[in-house]
Amino acid sequence: MKHVSPGDELNIPARVYNGLLDILAPYPLTAGRVGRQRSQAGWCLASNTTGTDLVRFSIVGFGAPTILPVSNESAFLDCCCFNVVGASTIYRWGITQEAIPNGQFGQMLVSGVTAVKIDDAGGDDPGFAIPNGSYTSLTGTNCGICRVLWRQSGTGPQWALVNIG
Repeated sequence: MKHVSPGDELNIPARVYNGLLDILAPYPLTAGRVGRQRSQAGWCLASNTTGTDLVRFSIVGFGAPTILPVSNESAFLDCCCFNVVGASTIYRWGITQEAIPNGQFGQMLVSGVTAVKIDDAGGDDPGFAIPNGSYTSLTGTNCGICRVLWRQSGTGPQWALVNIG
């Protein structure tokens, strides 16, 4: 693989392709295919299309894959990458594992254990979900796809270790 120039024949914009190459550069190549260093289930690349910079441990919803199989099947199969949108969905969301400037790519966890801020208003809610429009903390609820493994004491937004999925 090599960097391309604008105007080269691609089914994706050169800016997106080059950004993906820059992110994937540290990962080893295996039999001509990109091998993901973080190949554990639950890790994906996130393309920040929110219009704002995201800090580490931001809670984000995600939409369609960045690369669709009809555009480039090989790249689709080699790289799990979603377009990140506003935090507005309770079913498809993840937590960024690094700061991701607007228009750039970074790591996102969609299933597994991570740190995140939660806000359960001092209750003992069994589950946590994404609040509409918030990038900063999960909200306590009587159901949800996120289970708290440990939480900081106190009320209001507090750090916690959670298991998504």
